[in-house]
Amino acid sequence: MRLLAAAFALGVLTDAIIAQYFIAVGERRILTAAALSIIVTAIPFFVTERAISLKRRAVFIAYALGCGAGTAIGLLITL
Repeated sequence: MRLLAAAFALGVLTDAIIAQYFIAVGERRILTAAALSIIVTAIPFFVTERAISLKRRAVFIAYALGCGAGTAIGLLITL
């Protein structure tokens, strides 16, 4: 259960960061956008590796649900 909660939390974090990444790109904050790009590239690889190595499809579902929540949160933070 903790693994699924962690996957959900990483999904939230990833998409909240992605929303901030697009805002940084739009505002031409180059270093911020570059740093955020590294993070949003690394997290999904980590989640995918763990889910495959543990053979737990539910991790992908928890991560996807977290990503949906993270998008909303990431956009609300900027309003």
